[in-house]
Amino acid sequence: MLRYLYLGIIAVCAMPAPAQTTSPFTIVSAASYQASVSPGSLAAIFGSSLSFATESAQLDASGQLPTQLGGTSIQIDGRAAPLVYVSPRQINLVVPAETQPGTANIVISSNGNRLQGTADVRRTVPGMFSSNGSGKGAGAVLNAVTYEREPFLVETLENSGDDKRTRLSLFATGIRFAENPTQDPSITDVASKVRVQGRTASGKAVDLPVEYAGAAPGFFGLDQVNVAVPPDADGLGVVSLTLTVENQISNTVTLTMGQMPAGRLALAGLDLSQSTVAGGATVSGSVLLNAPAPASGVAIQLKSSNASVATVPMFVTVPAGQVAIPVSIQTSSPASVQDVTITASAGARTRAAALRVRPSDHPSILSVTLSPVSVAGGAAISGTVTLSGSAPMGGVVVALSSNNGAVQVPATITVLFGQTMANFTATAISTPDAQNVTITASFEDSSKTATVALVPALLLTLSTDNTVGGTDVTGTVTLGNPAPAGGALVTLQPSDFNVGRVPPFVTVPGGQVSGTFTVQTTAAASNRTLSITATYNGVSQSASLTVSSGQVVSIGNLVVSPTVVKGGTSATGTVTFTNPAGLTGAIVSLASDNLLAASVPAFVSVPAGQTSAQFNIRTSAVGSVQTVKITASSGSSSKTATLTVN
Repeated sequence: MLRYLYLGIIAVCAMPAPAQTTSPFTIVSAASYQASVSPGSLAAIFGSSLSFATESAQLDASGQLPTQLGGTSIQIDGRAAPLVYVSPRQINLVVPAETQPGTANIVISSNGNRLQGTADVRRTVPGMFSSNGSGKGAGAVLNAVTYEREPFLVETLENSGDDKRTRLSLFATGIRFAENPTQDPSITDVASKVRVQGRTASGKAVDLPVEYAGAAPGFFGLDQVNVAVPPDADGLGVVSLTLTVENQISNTVTLTMGQMPAGRLALAGLDLSQSTVAGGATVSGSVLLNAPAPASGVAIQLKSSNASVATVPMFVTVPAGQVAIPVSIQTSSPASVQDVTITASAGARTRAAALRVRPSDHPSILSVTLSPVSVAGGAAISGTVTLSGSAPMGGVVVALSSNNGAVQVPATITVLFGQTMANFTATAISTPDAQNVTITASFEDSSKTATVALVPALLLTLSTDNTVGGTDVTGTVTLGNPAPAGGALVTLQPSDFNVGRVPPFVTVPGGQVSGTFTVQTTAAASNRTLSITATYNGVSQSASLTVSSGQVVSIGNLVVSPTVVKGGTSATGTVTFTNPAGLTGAIVSLASDNLLAASVPAFVSVPAGQTSAQFNIRTSAVGSVQTVKITASSGSSSKTATLTVN
């Protein structure tokens, strides 16, 4: 079933080609048809005379997609793109995973014909596939255990273990490098970076907890998001789903939630807010159902294995329409540590939770402190562990750990009988980059953490990494420790005296940690790179500066006029720079997040010496009001504007 679904996803997209732009072709997400793509994602190219053949890919002997199909090949920033399907008007492909964000150059070669264009590449472009290939309607969603399609129930009996909540697999593309700026392929699960939210026609919102998000194993360019279906999704009917990744929201697809048979309503779980508590405290808990309670509610029986230490009410009732009810557990102080089992029962189902109750005067970790909280490599760090009470006979052995080998701590320290604290010494080693290191102190079920900032022995920074030749840039050297009384002499060396000059050294005054110097750049006929190296006590740091031939520009504003149009008419976009474009002009990449409603050229040129340029926005007839986000990007700057199409 999954293989069949994948073949359907990467087959010829059901979408019509977008409106013609000034570029010979348009590249979009194969899932959402947004005019941006991401590394490692499935993409579609629309145009004319793209290929002289129509052919679908077959995997080669190594199980890989071909990079030439029907005499057609594609290069994206010089890298061959794996191909899925080619035809004269459409090509489906996988964007090479090494492609860097920004404006990428695309070259399509087909039997001697050559087309050139650009693509807007972003690290993530979340898009969900739909069953009909349109990017709308029923989503490409399967029950992750049974592989069945909608309608789905909130519980799947085939799930192993006590947790019977239904797991769904949502198929998408463009999310695998979420918050992974180096595009490190070893980071295979980005579940914590992805949010899935559903919404009914009546406006009820449901969050679906994400348990896995990343590449779908064995499928090129396809991403998979596994979610757990919460009990309160029972019987919601058609639910609209969106993915949110790095503040970007995907297209919307739907799934249908059915009503679970009344006979399958049952106890789903018993959760406690704490697993360990000092005697005398009150512990809060919650009894959970697998679906909302009926009109009569659901009665739950509660028991404690040691009522003298932890008491619970005999019964609680989950009210009609609710999936949970809070439970309060009152504890008393035992003579010694006691393990208590709290049990909830309803019908044939029983759920249990463990609670450890300590004597009220039994010590636990109260805090761990470090001094100083910021150090350079080679320095010693003083630490103190404090207990909530005096250590009993024999003392308390506290385990210590560091989450980073750059700071080393002893494995254990002992708080002696009758004492409440103990000291230890940690050692920091030199690192080239600033790092935060967490030290953890643990005793039995209690633990506390403290963080120390580890700074490099020498840090070199520049006031900018890009300047016009002939202008000055300020450099700063920062030491990990204050300079000695006589000051610290940091030597400086440029990589090319023809590009820029620096003083031979900069002095950091005694007791200070930083000093500044000036980088004098020379006028340049073309862009060049200057590397500056600072050295102190055998430690070197380098920083790079791009010296350009023209004035560095960024986008100051993007205006769409008019802001509301009738589908089928045009609007005008105006992009404005903060200062004039340089001698060679500037290219601005353009994108629309809804190509069906409004399309824009792939780019617009701002002539040399000018600060603005206009472009045409073509709209199409729409069945309902559509809000389209137009984005203009140049270098590291971008602006957006909104167009409403009626």
